[in-house]
Amino acid sequence: MAGNSIAAGLGWYQWENGRGMFVEHDSIADNIEEVEVRVRSRIRKSLNDLCQNRGFIFDEEMIQMAISSIEVKDKPACALAIAVYESEGWKEV
Repeated sequence: MAGNSIAAGLGWYQWENGRGMFVEHDSIADNIEEVEVRVRSRIRKSLNDLCQNRGFIFDEEMIQMAISSIEVKDKPACALAIAVYESEGWKEV
């Protein structure tokens, strides 16, 4: 809706052995700052819950995030955060 801001975010929590957890969240709010705070908070809470439910010690400093946000003006808008698990070049078919 015009006048609002939207955001999408990815969060991950990875241990030294390469294993980890991955979450995604989105939100809508009146301004960019508020919507980004909401998404970051939801990511932190989800990763904390996942760690606690699996018996892992949670250290907020180990959280990694990618957030995309935009103010919706007079045209449709999209906030998109994408995760690449492994980068690979094009292959001939």
